[in-house]
Amino acid sequence: MINSIKIIDFNTQEINKLFDTKIIGNDVSIFYLSRLSFTTNDLSSTLTYVVDQKNFDTFLRSNFKIVIINQELLDKNDIDDDCTYIISNDPQKLFTEVTNYIYKNNKYEKLNKNINPTSDIHKSSYVSENVIIGNNVTIGKNCSIYENTILEEGTVVGDNCVLGSPGFNIYINNKKRNIFMQSIGGVHIGKNAIVGNFTNINKGTAGRFTKVENDTIIGSYVLLGHDVKIGENSVIVDGSKLAGHVSIGNNVYLGINTTILQNINVGNHSKTGISTVVMQDIKNNSFVIGNPGRVLA
Repeated sequence: MINSIKIIDFNTQEINKLFDTKIIGNDVSIFYLSRLSFTTNDLSSTLTYVVDQKNFDTFLRSNFKIVIINQELLDKNDIDDDCTYIISNDPQKLFTEVTNYIYKNNKYEKLNKNINPTSDIHKSSYVSENVIIGNNVTIGKNCSIYENTILEEGTVVGDNCVLGSPGFNIYINNKKRNIFMQSIGGVHIGKNAIVGNFTNINKGTAGRFTKVENDTIIGSYVLLGHDVKIGENSVIVDGSKLAGHVSIGNNVYLGINTTILQNINVGNHSKTGISTVVMQDIKNNSFVIGNPGRVLA
């Protein structure tokens, strides 16, 4: 089964033609687009961007090889012949525009439709042509199941759910209008999971999947941000909100209305109390409660 969504038929010279940029280095294919802080299946073919010297130093230590950079910053640093540099006055803006171009023009992989005939999908729900739905999956009323979503056997999705909505990524421009950045990724829910009513699961970015592992139960009115990962046999109670790139271990219990800030890791067998706000990593076997969350055990 596919484990990432790749960009297809796209390279650095096409960026040059579309956005009138300057390219230093070889013309190379681009398979993913990602911020520096996150990995993809092939960093050497992943486009990223830098905005300051600290970013650039991180780029140099990484395995990224394709970068959008401004001319002033590039002039202060040596050029690596193994890298390709795309010159832009506003690297983050160009990165956003490239992502939206790829999305708008369907220049990325899509799953081949495979809906098992034993699945029970309510007639009022929308299901994309590019999904995989396994044996004995149940989808309730008024749901939207968008492209590149995988639901493995035995999973139950409640009423009014949205699976595969775009993550909340925005280029904020203080001088002109803000730009919403589309996501290129998917949602993968494992076997025998339960998703409650009115729950929204954002798809992953940079070709990644937002993942819910086997036997996990997600309550109603839950939001899972882009690139969230939830381990096996965990429970996410009603009203909880998980920001992007949150990682939840196995056998975790998040109490009602728990909020977890982005890039947080929650260890195995941990629990949160009602309305906890998690602002830092949680170790295995912890109990956290409060705002901000504090460890009680």
